[in-house]
Amino acid sequence: MLQHHTKKRALATLLLVAFLFATSFSAAFLFTHTEHVHDHNGPEDACAVCIQLDSARYLLKNIFAVVLIPAAALSLFLIIISIVYRSIDIMAFRTLVSLKVRLDN
Repeated sequence: MLQHHTKKRALATLLLVAFLFATSFSAAFLFTHTEHVHDHNGPEDACAVCIQLDSARYLLKNIFAVVLIPAAALSLFLIIISIVYRSIDIMAFRTLVSLKVRLDN
């Protein structure tokens, strides 16, 4: 059972890394090729490549805004929870019962 969950987790991590890799390199390609030099032929001096590059850049910008901001917030939240949880373990509430003190002397 545990092995099944490990395989699912590994597959999910692999898919996440592949998605982030593809979107990052797509964004890098778009940002480096947006200012290409060529003749703009077409209606209102706009070419189909420029229109597609602009729409892809807009889509990637929205994807990063939707994915990256919540992921960063979730990571920060998990880090804070982890720190608080560890500090509670360190400052374990010590009572007479937890120390197993006998009071029948």
